[in-house]
Amino acid sequence: MKKNLKNHAGVAVLIGVACLAYLVFLFAGDLQNNPILLIYLLLASFIAFIVFVFSLSRKVGKLEDQLKATNKDEEVQVSGKTGELATEKAKFNIILNSINDGVFIVDRELKIRFWNKAAAEISGFSDEEVVGKPFYEVVKVASENTSEDSSHIAKDELLSEIRKKMDRHTLLVRKDGEQVSVDNSAVTLTDESGVSTGAVVIFRDVSHENELQRVKDTFISVAAHHLRTPLGTIRWNLEMIQKGDYGPVPNELHDPLKQIAESDLNLIGIVNELLDVSRINQRKIEIKWEDVYFAPIIKKVAADIEIMARQKNINIHIAVPDNISKLRIDTNLFYKIIENLLSNAIKYSRDGGNIEIDVEEREKTVRISIKDAGIGISQSDQKRIFEKFYRADNAIKSGVEGTGMGMFVVKSYMDLFGGEVSFESQENVGTTILLDFPKISVQN
Repeated sequence: MKKNLKNHAGVAVLIGVACLAYLVFLFAGDLQNNPILLIYLLLASFIAFIVFVFSLSRKVGKLEDQLKATNKDEEVQVSGKTGELATEKAKFNIILNSINDGVFIVDRELKIRFWNKAAAEISGFSDEEVVGKPFYEVVKVASENTSEDSSHIAKDELLSEIRKKMDRHTLLVRKDGEQVSVDNSAVTLTDESGVSTGAVVIFRDVSHENELQRVKDTFISVAAHHLRTPLGTIRWNLEMIQKGDYGPVPNELHDPLKQIAESDLNLIGIVNELLDVSRINQRKIEIKWEDVYFAPIIKKVAADIEIMARQKNINIHIAVPDNISKLRIDTNLFYKIIENLLSNAIKYSRDGGNIEIDVEEREKTVRISIKDAGIGISQSDQKRIFEKFYRADNAIKSGVEGTGMGMFVVKSYMDLFGGEVSFESQENVGTTILLDFPKISVQN
């Protein structure tokens, strides 16, 4: 403002000098004979100059007052916004520090910008030690199965903006070197244009939960092993009795013996499912990879459970193209997948129905579909159908016995094969299970 005032004053001086020069030019002859006229001209020019400067300074003063008032208002607004931001940041810190789960935030360069109290307690690193550092230099994770450092995986996940839920077989390496089982997830942050600005990572210690799960799995495994031997003995002796190896069987005992044999087979099936689930949970499944034509395995499963299908007058139709590709699979696990799905299709189908097994070769996968016209799966149950021990409401009401482990086993084995299992279902219409196995060329 002072600079502007000086500029205006300079203009006023120039104007006064110009006016004076003009008057001198007009009265040049008279001024030589009349010095008093010259003095009057100088005085008039000076007075005009003073009046102009005074008027200009008043305007400048008003502008300065307005500017000061505006600056003051802006300062008040900025101060208010700053205070609001500080308050919001304090609330944000209080909230995140009160959470029992570890939380840290990284920027687009993957440097840690926030590290809450729980993260410090779980990892052993204080926020002063980690803030400003790349997270992969601080957060070391390893696979529970191999104990190998897999920090690069976590880094790649954030770099490629992947939202992924890690399983409970991830180990966090603490500051003191101790390994802690964690369950964690990462969510990328983006700006209004969709560009990644960083990520929020949440993790929690699940060591106690994993220990309880291990104890439970061990108990199930031991109990199942101890049950399988006597059940096998019962089955073997029942078959000998039914064949007459111990002497003639009275007619009135044929039906009771048949019921006992069926119940024994059901118990053996339950025990085998429990053992499968226990091996899956403990990651103790041994896979024997083979490149095989899988059609004969499907036909063998159908033949093995033909008695079950015949009891309900159900027909099984199998359609496999002659030139279908081989699959790289474990034949035993593949058999269990098809057996689980086919037995489910029979159990939940109405008498006299049809089950269709079709095989389709796609660009990167081989799809096996198993279609029935049974009770179907309600919309509310579909999202939980692969959960362990879960059974749909209509399945329970149907009176069909089951453990709720079959679909969990199928999903787990398909994951081991690198495949996918999905389904299409409508209640009271039927269900189609879709198995997508990767081709050998894709696996290679």
